[in-house]
Amino acid sequence: MKSGFVGIIGRPNVGKSTFLNAALSSKVSIVTSKPQTTRDNIRGIYTTDDLHIVFVDTPGIQKPKSALDRRMAKQTIQALNDCDCLLMVTEANRGQGVSERDIPVIEQIKNADTPVILAINKIDTVSKGLLLPQIEAYADLNFFSELIPISALRNEGVQEVIETLGRYLQEGPMYYPKDMITDSPDHFIIAEVIREKAIMHTHDEVPYSLGVKVEEIRKKGKGVVVIRALVVVERDSQKAIVIGRHGSMLKKIGMDARRELEWLMGKRIFLELFVKVVPNWTKTDKGLSRVLD
Repeated sequence: MKSGFVGIIGRPNVGKSTFLNAALSSKVSIVTSKPQTTRDNIRGIYTTDDLHIVFVDTPGIQKPKSALDRRMAKQTIQALNDCDCLLMVTEANRGQGVSERDIPVIEQIKNADTPVILAINKIDTVSKGLLLPQIEAYADLNFFSELIPISALRNEGVQEVIETLGRYLQEGPMYYPKDMITDSPDHFIIAEVIREKAIMHTHDEVPYSLGVKVEEIRKKGKGVVVIRALVVVERDSQKAIVIGRHGSMLKKIGMDARRELEWLMGKRIFLELFVKVVPNWTKTDKGLSRVLD
């Protein structure tokens, strides 16, 4: 069996999490249209009879501006150091060559001791004629071991990426049981699902300041799980947005989160959501610890 750890890297919002979910045919990483949705390294495990890949989905690489940004950058650097192979994801850009926004990512990994595969995602948004110049521009960097056009959303090229990664991995052990697709604990998955729904339903000013802290998970009777969670924001104005008129927004968030959690966990869910203001929690290490640890 070939096995190893593969870090999925790239700038924000290029489809890293969408690729991971498509590769596993299961949702292990939340996806929204907002940048910086992924805040932690999330492991997704792909296993067949002869291949065992532990994907590590990382936060998007960008210049840190806050304590939360620094935390995410630290997560990414850790993944770079621990992986056997790297998968950089960028997006089709209508033949504009190497995107300037990819330069910081390439600088971050240019001294990597591991093979780097490039997946050019979202090819369904451009014509082939516009895609070829971009492929040639990235190939001319003489940095990537392979370049593969994909559409993670349509599951096109995803299997080719997996097979290509398999060629670059060495023989090794299975790190996780065959039927395991993620090692994320329940409280983390629950918090991420709630955060995804909150991001999807709220205005642009809220998502970056949104955090979710699961305070309680307990069984109640047969096949029922009670979950109590805090949706954390930084300002009273954001709290008003998340709650909505007469609680309508919080109700929408809770309903959508409950449906997905019931599907994921295979149990009836009773979900209690509360909103709390923790001023500037994304700006300080102490605030991050209060909300994320």
